[in-house]
Amino acid sequence: MSFGGGVLISTELKPFLILICGGKESTDSLRFLNAQIRELPHQNIESRFLSRDTFLAVEDFTLDESLVQYAKEAGKYQEIILIMLTGTIGEGLMGSGELFDKGALCLIEAESDTEAS
Repeated sequence: MSFGGGVLISTELKPFLILICGGKESTDSLRFLNAQIRELPHQNIESRFLSRDTFLAVEDFTLDESLVQYAKEAGKYQEIILIMLTGTIGEGLMGSGELFDKGALCLIEAESDTEAS
């Protein structure tokens, strides 16, 4: 924090948030993305992997409920990027819509270069 002309000015930048949703079938994509994120010039990046498999078996919240919670907290982040990796899509679509409505960039990985998702 600094004082500019008697006004308190926050010098802390809000972090970027990258949410990656996938399952066992998207392990290769996750490894590739993790390597790419580590090479980004920005240091203020938080990334979270939200496993569809874990949500189905362990979590108290569904994937959609978790994504909606991130949407409610969108003001904490400079930008939110949601990446839905290859796999069965269904769970997470409502939460993705909430994030999109809050200004998040939402990307869905194609099944292949020749097949539409």
